[in-house]
Amino acid sequence: MPNPSVLIVWAGPAGLTSALLLAPYGVSVTLVERHPGTSIHPKSRGLNVRTMEILRSLGLEEAVKEAGQALQKNKYMLFVESLAGAEIRRIADDDLMMQGDALAEYTPCTWTQCAQDSLETLLAREARAAGATLLFHHELVSFDQDTTEVRAQIRDCVSCDQQSVMVEYMLACDGANSPVRKQLGIALEGRAEIEHFINVYFRADLKRYVDGRWFGICFVENPTVQGLFLPVDNEMRWLFNIQSGPAIAPGEELTQETCKRLIHAAIGDDQIEVEILSALPWAASALVVPRLRENRVFLLGDAGHIMPPAGGFGLNVAVQDAHNLAWKLSHVLKGKAEASLLDSYEEERLPVARAIVHYSEQEMDSPRPWEHGEQKHGEQEAPQQAASHDQGEEEAHGPWEASLEEQLQAVIGFQYQSRAVMSGPVLDGLQLHGQPGTRFPHAWLETNRSTLDLLPSDSSIATASTVSLNGWNAALPVIRFPHAVWTQMMGTAGPKAVLVRPDGIVAGEFSEWSSSGSIQTMTEAGHFGT
Repeated sequence: MPNPSVLIVWAGPAGLTSALLLAPYGVSVTLVERHPGTSIHPKSRGLNVRTMEILRSLGLEEAVKEAGQALQKNKYMLFVESLAGAEIRRIADDDLMMQGDALAEYTPCTWTQCAQDSLETLLAREARAAGATLLFHHELVSFDQDTTEVRAQIRDCVSCDQQSVMVEYMLACDGANSPVRKQLGIALEGRAEIEHFINVYFRADLKRYVDGRWFGICFVENPTVQGLFLPVDNEMRWLFNIQSGPAIAPGEELTQETCKRLIHAAIGDDQIEVEILSALPWAASALVVPRLRENRVFLLGDAGHIMPPAGGFGLNVAVQDAHNLAWKLSHVLKGKAEASLLDSYEEERLPVARAIVHYSEQEMDSPRPWEHGEQKHGEQEAPQQAASHDQGEEEAHGPWEASLEEQLQAVIGFQYQSRAVMSGPVLDGLQLHGQPGTRFPHAWLETNRSTLDLLPSDSSIATASTVSLNGWNAALPVIRFPHAVWTQMMGTAGPKAVLVRPDGIVAGEFSEWSSSGSIQTMTEAGHFGT
């Protein structure tokens, strides 16, 4: 095995996205994965708009939508005693997430469902096409590092042969139980094992019980089982996450028959033929590491932060970690920036991880709708439950109660503060107007063409078509927007130009072009790179 510049451990969303992003920069990258291929278990399915923006920038938005086409009609969150039994609540997606024209004011993308197994297959194919080396049936045995390199022992899981590789950097994308994190001695902090679940992947024909109320998620609670259904293809493939505490007695063995018994209880019909495909026990936790880097090894995705399932942030934050780090590694490896730029990965992503873990933890701890009887505008209530609520009870504040703006703010309303951004105005809510550390503003240029689509894959200067950049002769391309569009994005008192990073984050703003020397200073110092 030739020595690559970057070694990636495991082929989950963080690892595959990292490989896909690094290879086009000309970075030699090898990914090792102990399994024979990508995940065969769907696991996650929800891709938020920031993740879809990243995939759009890679030219993959439509391919991902096509891979998840079967789930595009799923528009409800249901609460039932069983699929065949009483329906307690039905909440439309429009009341859970900003949609349509309102969402299009902030992003060119939509919330998308695509099963993780399908997504990983697509990412792996594209990473290989971009030039990344993906070695399945290979695992990291051990590693050590110094200030100049990482030395790793890699084993072929088929032949059992081992070989050594020397790389400049290693990315640990090896999941919640990360062996790399453990070897580094980095302990997770927070609440561990809040709840225990068994994620059962199964085949069954449930059409008679879901036709006409196609759901994205369906909570089930009855005396036998508590859990939630998730559709994979709306035909025969489904997930059922069983809350294992109430459903499985202490010491009871997890068998296919146990899984079938609980799924039948959740369906409410034991005559439905159920085929168990796989079952993964897991624990919902709210944990974050105190640091995301140890010298030349970086932690991405679940290796660095374990998020409760509420809000579906785990996969998305993993992809966004990779998006933040890849261009920085490329700049450093290509000599376009000093190694200190890599410190900004932890400076930027760790606060985001902590904030989202806290947000998801609050959502998970909130009462279910049947516990306090809250009802949002537009929510459909099962008739048999309508008269039974105690109107005197205080309303709970779960994900179904958060404002649509609050939901979106958790996804795109972040602002980095690090050595890779200049100081500037503080972001207020979703008012993305080119503040340093925020995602470049979206506005429509024409049908289905966003200002985000004009940003190159490297650093750039963005400005209005009417602004003269006298004296600017740096190697950065200049992206000019129509004056009306620029004013819409930045406001009438906004900056005359902004410096945009390869990940679409505004690095600095300039109200007077005479201050463009700040860009020169920043790039020459190696804090950002050109």
